[in-house]
Amino acid sequence: MECCRLYLSEGVKLSTPINLIFKKLINQLPKQFVEFMQSNIKMEEEYNKNTVYEKFKNTFGGYSELTKNRFTRMLDTYVEILDLDLITKRSGKRSFFTIIPKIP
Repeated sequence: MECCRLYLSEGVKLSTPINLIFKKLINQLPKQFVEFMQSNIKMEEEYNKNTVYEKFKNTFGGYSELTKNRFTRMLDTYVEILDLDLITKRSGKRSFFTIIPKIP
């Protein structure tokens, strides 16, 4: 009876989905890309985009046909799902990126 009173007074309590963000990442991006990003890219460090792109392709042989454009879109999707900011800059022909927490 106490359960009924609690339900009627407070309604349904929604639980926090476990691993929801990881599941979103895996649903929208290749699992190898997610694992690569989690193990190789640190927050607030600057990376040469071409170096990271080549390292990813060399680490996972099945991505030898991956274009830089597709890699950039995967990077954008990764940052968007994790609710982070991607800071990019160019210096001559080189392109750099830094992943930082979103500033409210």
